[in-house]
Amino acid sequence: MLQGSLERLSLLLLLLAEGCNGINSSPSANNLETAVADGVLTSSSVDFRKELPTVFILGAQKCGTSSLFGLFQDYLDGSMCTHWPKEKHYFDYGYEKVDDLERDVQNCVAGLGKYREQFQQCTDGKTRFDATPNYMMRSNVNNVLYQTYEKVGIDPAKLRFIVILRNPERRFHSAYNHFAVYQHWFKGSKADMKTRGKELYEKQKNEIGDWNKTFEFTNEILFGGLYEPQLQRWFHTFKPSQFLLVTLNQLKRDPNGVMTAISQHVDVKMTERTEEAKKKGFVPSNSSWSEDLSQKSNGPLGTVKLVQKNAHKYKDGVPDVDPDIMDFYKTPNENLMKMLEEYPASFYNPVDNQFDIRNPHDEP
Repeated sequence: MLQGSLERLSLLLLLLAEGCNGINSSPSANNLETAVADGVLTSSSVDFRKELPTVFILGAQKCGTSSLFGLFQDYLDGSMCTHWPKEKHYFDYGYEKVDDLERDVQNCVAGLGKYREQFQQCTDGKTRFDATPNYMMRSNVNNVLYQTYEKVGIDPAKLRFIVILRNPERRFHSAYNHFAVYQHWFKGSKADMKTRGKELYEKQKNEIGDWNKTFEFTNEILFGGLYEPQLQRWFHTFKPSQFLLVTLNQLKRDPNGVMTAISQHVDVKMTERTEEAKKKGFVPSNSSWSEDLSQKSNGPLGTVKLVQKNAHKYKDGVPDVDPDIMDFYKTPNENLMKMLEEYPASFYNPVDNQFDIRNPHDEP
């Protein structure tokens, strides 16, 4: 009891100190009373820090994160928990963001009560997780996440990250199809996306000294497939051992093996939900179509049922491979494979289902 009181006193002093450092200027958290009302500080015996996620599906966008999220629901539900919507978007724009790291962290800490509310249906003892693929691309999310958790007393080294990737040329077409067909605000042809993306890429690369850490990837569809510089930024902030990278192809070929590796990485038990529980699942399907990709595979669950989600059929058929886009991604792809050699423990790479995203014809 004494230890719990000391922890709450420590957090109270922290919040008071943050109020003196400029957090009061933020409309999202005017004072300590707001922080209490938002649930950042609680008088109950439950430590609010246990109610924040420690596992993150970082991305990449249009690489199978929704399908992977569905597998989390169906096969890790006994040990893990989240709540719809899948993408929380807290650390990219869910708080009062001013593009100043120190103030962003202050504002992020103050708004944690609202973030916590997104996991309010999770029961005690379950590991919370957040699946927002935008986190991987947005600059400074890695730093804001690290420093926010550190400020409230959560050891950043205890966080675990899952990243799923695919061939970036195939991802480019999928992303363009997603935005052009299903997002009415989206403007521009695929040729425009290529030209503008390349020009902006060269401009930023020449103007920014350490572009691996500060490059902004979200402005162009083309940038989403630049996996290596995005990951370098995260590996610079967190330990490489905190990450597990898999590919969409690996998940399709052996969903059982991939989910087993993920469950071991995040240290939770892998148990299939009952059919009755699945019918009451909190994750609605937002797919325009679904494809059962189940395959026979050896493992604790036998056949893992993988259903492709949030995948939209191409209006004019699957696009041919674009050699210009392939050339654009060639060096980043090779650099990613060098990362595999440097950090082998961070990649799911069994002999019979190896990690590789370079061949667009390799997608099942």
